[in-house]
Parts: sequence; structure tokens; C-alpha cells
Amino acid sequence: FRSITTKSQVKLRIQRPLVIFQFAISIFVIGFTLLIASQLKFMKNSNAGLDLEKTLVLAGPSVESEGVNLQERMNSFQNSISSNSKIIGLTSANFIPGKIIRGKAEGYVRKLGSPEDQANTYSFTQIDENFISQFKIEVLAGREFDVQRNEKRSIIINEEAAKLLGFNSPEEAIGEKIHYRVNSTPEIIGVVKNFHQFSLQEAYQPIIFELRDQPDLFVFIKYKEASEDILLSEMKDYWNASFPENPFSYYFLDDFYDQQYQRDENFFQVFQIFSSLAILVASLGFFGLTYFLASSKIKEIGVRKTLGAGFMDITKILGKGTFGSLLFAGIFSIPLIYFLGNKWLENYAFQTKISFWILSSPIFLFSILSISLILIQSFRSYLINPISSLQEGSNDTLQR
Repeated sequence: FRSITTKSQVKLRIQRPLVIFQFAISIFVIGFTLLIASQLKFMKNSNAGLDLEKTLVLAGPSVESEGVNLQERMNSFQNSISSNSKIIGLTSANFIPGKIIRGKAEGYVRKLGSPEDQANTYSFTQIDENFISQFKIEVLAGREFDVQRNEKRSIIINEEAAKLLGFNSPEEAIGEKIHYRVNSTPEIIGVVKNFHQFSLQEAYQPIIFELRDQPDLFVFIKYKEASEDILLSEMKDYWNASFPENPFSYYFLDDFYDQQYQRDENFFQVFQIFSSLAILVASLGFFGLTYFLASSKIKEIGVRKTLGAGFMDITKILGKGTFGSLLFAGIFSIPLIYFLGNKWLENYAFQTKISFWILSSPIFLFSILSISLILIQSFRSYLINPISSLQEGSNDTLQR
């Protein structure tokens, strides 16, 4: 007898390609989801190059009232909070990690003696003498600012700025002067290691640091492990006592910095939803295929059981061609994951690698899923009485 009728063979020729297509789409979506998760983890676990933890940021006062010297008030505020046992460090700057640096030196910054066409664009900002040490930024050559010296004609630059200025090493930059601002040629006294001003999607920025006794845009408060609610309450009291006309505006630096990854988080969540739907659709499609095969071969299964076939024999019947379908789907999907994945990673200056486990995990997942569904359907078919199977198969044959 023929185990599958012509009509059933036509249905099978339609269903199997559909299942292969579902497998291929699902493998691609799951693989790409794993790639996004890997890139997101890589960015969040990478060292930013500066210490962002346990840092409270206060926006500097902007409202001046008659007879009030904001500089004196700020000094008083900082002296007050320095005596708090929860505070372990205090510094200020005119920029904040994770936000665009306002100062831009464009078209004129270059080494002394270099032609104007070698000038490039640099970010510049002001910090106090404690900023580099409080944020644990590594000094590669030279030194930090020292308020005991006259540092008004001194600057500190980062590695990227040193490279852009044409120095072959951080040490080579120390003691050199550059064209900077109008009629200003400050000396480079230090070179610090690059840090990520933005997320790892952006390349390092060339930055020039100037010393300012009291930068007024942001105050950074480093604190111990403590209740943040109590800390905020105390800091607010200090603030209101010093700047009653100014609102208490704050945020925690690590939370603020991590907001840059929100778009990637949202993208990842969308792909997680697509992955779940893809697995569900592929599972339903494959279950439908195995159910159809079991129904079409019910008489064959009955005969084989009568002749002594066991559970694994039935499993082989229903699983025939499954791994070939998976292999075919993988041959289509894996190169697509690799090619489009690398295209997507080009959006990031710092990126993870498309590893073997990202490419192989979807195949492994669907292998386990397919085996599970085949075993379930095989168990259902195995439990059917072989005489009933033969009678049902004969009735189906007569109807056809």
C-alpha cells in the first residue's frame, strides 16, 4: 500500500517549505536578538574610563539676587557638605559625562610651528583641581592641575587630542605648547587616558581641559554606601540654605549616563517580542507538520507496530527530513545574521564580535524544540492501538 496518498503528498510539499521558511525567519530573528543582547552587555560592562558610581550631580545655581555673590555661596555650600560623613569626595566641572561638551575649538588649534591647515576641532571645558583624581581618570604622562601654581596658561589633554595634535606618545606632548584661543599658547602639563564621554556607539572625543577655581555648571558629590533618600534630603537642606532662590536639581550620574543606552534597550525589547512570536509560530507550524505526518502515516505506523516496531521506530518515521529542513533553514539564515549583523555593528565605534555561539544557538534551540515536538507526537501515535490504526487507515482509504 502507499503510506501517503497523492493528495497528502501535495499537502506535504506545501507544508514542509512553509515550515522551513518559518525556521529560517525564526533562526534569523533569534540570532539577531542574541547579537543585540551581546552588544548591549558589551557596552554596559566596558570600562567607561572614569568612575561613575555613587556620584550625585547637582546643577549649579543660575539665579542671582541683588547683593549675593554666587561664587562665595558655592564655596560655602561645598565647605558645608564636605563635613558630612556620607561624603567622600567633591569636585566640579563645566561638563558632565554623557552630555555634549559645549565648548568647541574649531579650525585653529594646532602645535606651535604647525601650519594652519593642520588645525582640527577639539572639545574644551573647565574643571577644578580635584576632578581627575575624584573620577579616577588615569594620568598617562605629566601631572594634574595644582592650585598652588599658576596654571592659567596650562592645559591637560586626553590621548585622542594628543594623537590629533600629532604627538607620537603622551610623554612627547608634555611641555609642548599649542595655538589655543586668541593669542594664547598654553603649555600641556598632562595627558590623561581616553574615557567614554558618550556611550560606546561614539568614538573618543579629543578634549582639552582648563583649570577653573570654581566651575559653576555641575557639582559632583561622591558618597559612601548609604540611604540615597536620606542623602538627598540632607543635600537639599544644604542647598536651600545656600541658594534659596535656585531649585534643587539633581540626578545620579550612573543613571544619567546609562540613559544613552535606552534606545538600544528598546530595540532589544522589540526583538525579544519578535523572537517569542517567531518561536511560537515555528513551533505551531512544525507541530502541525508532525501531526499531519502522523495522520497520513497512521496505517503504516499500525502495520509497523503489529510487526514489532518500537517507540524509536515511530520517532524515526515522524522525524525523517526534520534535521535536513533545519540545516537548509540555517544555510539561509546564518549568513544573513553574519552579514546584516556586521552592517548593524558598524553603527558602533566600539563593538562586540559575532561569535560562534550567536550563530549556533538558534539552530541548537530549534533542534531541541523539534526533537521535543517529534517525541510528543511519536508518543501520542505510539499509544494508539495498532488495530484501531489499521481500521482508521482502511476507512480513510475507502473514503478517498
